[in-house]
Amino acid sequence: MEKHTSLPVTVPLFSGQGSPTTALVLARQQALHDIQFPPGHLLLTSCYEAFHAEMSRLSQHELSASCISLVDFQEARSLLSFSSFYEHNPIISGVSLFLIQSLRYLAYFSGSTTEDNSLPCSEILRSNSHRHLGVMGFSSGIITACVVAASSSVVTFISNAVEAFRLAFWIGVRSMQERTKELQSALVFPESGMPWSVVCVGLSKPDVLRLISDFESEVRGSLPYIQEI
Repeated sequence: MEKHTSLPVTVPLFSGQGSPTTALVLARQQALHDIQFPPGHLLLTSCYEAFHAEMSRLSQHELSASCISLVDFQEARSLLSFSSFYEHNPIISGVSLFLIQSLRYLAYFSGSTTEDNSLPCSEILRSNSHRHLGVMGFSSGIITACVVAASSSVVTFISNAVEAFRLAFWIGVRSMQERTKELQSALVFPESGMPWSVVCVGLSKPDVLRLISDFESEVRGSLPYIQEI
C-alpha cells in the first residue's frame, strides 16, 4: 500500500488584543531582542518617527484626551517597554501589539531572505494558495496580517508596516474618543476610563443573553450587546 506523508502547512496567525499579562511580558521581551537586528531596528525607529508625527497632528483637546505624555516616550524602545499606566490605553496598546507582531515576523523570516531580498514566507503563502490558505489575523491582528499579505520583500514590508502603524494609531485615537463619549453619556458608567467591551470565554450565546437580561432588569441606561460569537 502506497503511503502519503502530508507536509506541514505554515500559516502566519496574528492575534488581537487582550492577551494575559504574562504573555504580553514575554512578547515584549522578545520584541526588545528582535530590534537588535538591523531590519527590526529600522522598523522600530521608522515607526517611532511616525508616532511623533501623528501625535503632532492631534489638537490640544485630542492630545489631552489621549492621556499620553510625550515625556514618557523619548526613545523608540518606549513603544515596547512603557509604564503600566498605558496598559489599557487604546492608542499605545494598539501600536505596541502591531509592533510586537511585525518585529517577530520580520525577525523570523528576514534572516533567511533570498538573493533578491524577498521574504521566503511569500513563497510559502503562494504554495498554500491551492489549499485556500494564506495569512490569518484576528481583530487587531488583521492589520499585521494585511502587511504580511501585501509585502514580498524586507523593504516593502517595512514601508507597508510604517503606514499600517499610522492606521493602528488612528484606530486607537478614534476608539478612545468613542469610548469616552459613550461611557460619559451613560448615567450608569460615569467613569470614562472603564473598558467598553469584554471578552467572555466559556459562555454560550444564551448564557450571555441571560446575563444581559439580568443586567437590564437592574440598570437603566445604555445596555450592552453582543458584537461577535
